[in-house]
Amino acid sequence: MRNSNNWPVWLPNLDSWMSAMIVALVTFGLANLGGIIWPLIYLLLWFLPRLGIVFNFLAYISPIFALAVGHHYFHLLLDKYLPENSFSKMGKVEGFIPGLISWWEGLYGWVVILLSVTVSNVIIAFLSAPWINPILVLNWNNPLTSIPFLPLVIRCLSAAYLYHFEYLVRQHWLALGSKIKSN
Repeated sequence: MRNSNNWPVWLPNLDSWMSAMIVALVTFGLANLGGIIWPLIYLLLWFLPRLGIVFNFLAYISPIFALAVGHHYFHLLLDKYLPENSFSKMGKVEGFIPGLISWWEGLYGWVVILLSVTVSNVIIAFLSAPWINPILVLNWNNPLTSIPFLPLVIRCLSAAYLYHFEYLVRQHWLALGSKIKSN
């Protein structure tokens, strides 16, 4: 069985790989930004615990907002500079506030981040020898000296397969919808 790119179905398509790379970049950027923000949140938690809890929650869900806004403005740029493209399956994007599809992509991207980081950490924990400190292997706080290659590859692979799973489910729903309409 093959998909639309004439690739085997079990192999993620190009859109899945592109989404996985973008999610990896967003994760890397937010992790580095978190290195600056988390000490401030901990300080806030010490002096104003209720406000600190609110900011802690907002920091945890910030990837949803970042991915939704990024998705929306990326498609705004595509519609402006490549109006006759075949990239966008959402129709014309208008306005400055992300729509439902962009918020869905942000939420799904957040789930992909959580699942791919979890899968990566579990695999690294099983692969690493007992004498290797896993904190050094999984460190994302220092962008210049610790770009962990193996966790990055595992995260991108798992993210690509999660995005491919979403694509296959969407194709299945579309096929079911067209069968129902034709009957």
